[in-house]
Amino acid sequence: MRCIFDFSFRRFITPQVSGIFYGLAVVVIGLFSFVLLFLLFPLSLIVSPAFFIISVVLARIGIESTVSLMRIAENSSLLVELERKRLTESTSAKPHEAPPPASRPAHPTAPNASSSIDGGQTPSTPL
Repeated sequence: MRCIFDFSFRRFITPQVSGIFYGLAVVVIGLFSFVLLFLLFPLSLIVSPAFFIISVVLARIGIESTVSLMRIAENSSLLVELERKRLTESTSAKPHEAPPPASRPAHPTAPNASSSIDGGQTPSTPL
């Protein structure tokens, strides 16, 4: 009963009541097929059972689709909660200290012409 009055829709009642809806659908389809059997007697010997089977299968597919959508929504919300929990735990943990920077000489030396990439020579022809 708590799920019925949950206006935030955090819990779904569809998975719990889907069996009841399926049972009601089978009963209603069965009664309709039975009435159809007497209304269209000669033709309904073929139509009524076919209608019953097709309708029950379609009702089952519709209810299963709805229940699977509700389960996907529940699992997605659980994944979001777990990810939020993981992120809050990782940000609250003490961050690792960065290693100290490598030591550099106080005064950098001027680059040597012979140590340049092209050996200190400029190309004579444009590229």
